Amino acid sequence: MADDILIDLGDLLSRVPIEKILFLQRRIMSLACSVARTVYVGTNVLEFMVIGKFPNWAEMNDTVLNLEICTGGLVATIETTIGQYLVAAVSVVRALMSEYGNWTPQISIEEILDR
Repeated sequence: MADDILIDLGDLLSRVPIEKILFLQRRIMSLACSVARTVYVGTNVLEFMVIGKFPNWAEMNDTVLNLEICTGGLVATIETTIGQYLVAAVSVVRALMSEYGNWTPQISIEEILDR
């Protein structure tokens, strides 16, 4: 059995219909978490930052959702290899991971805004 698992969404797309990818990803992650395995997701996390200074909202939301469903880490690909804003892309992912690390469902609005 593997110690860690990498889910490469691009590779999955070559074999699985696009509408099934997110559900397959979540199922793999659920199974891995149930046996205490770390899951890494490889994808173009903030692809818009290849040419843009900021990610779009959907990319940020997807990043946080990946963290929420038992992701041990994200493997940013294109945005950190050919992106014009690769340092900024890494900074955005780190900031989202930091905020997620402080998140609880009971956190108050004031606590979120004051950090």
